[in-house]
Amino acid sequence: MMGMNIPSNQSAEYPSARVFMNIDELSAYIGLSKRAIYQRAANRTIPSQKIGGLLRFEKSEIDKWLRSQSVTADESIKMMM
Repeated sequence: MMGMNIPSNQSAEYPSARVFMNIDELSAYIGLSKRAIYQRAANRTIPSQKIGGLLRFEKSEIDKWLRSQSVTADESIKMMM
């Protein structure tokens, strides 16, 4: 993954380990404001977990969520009309 900051909790020794991001990391990763992310987490429209009282986002779940949010070019054109 060139050019991407890997969250500090991912170990090179255990590449299959679950990777969690904090709000700042997620905001940079998906390009949404922290406020928008907090709103989506509160509405349960973005996958999140509270770990030790802190909001965390599992990268693999975020990647699945992003794929489910994608719109094809044809769908995008239809939405504009």
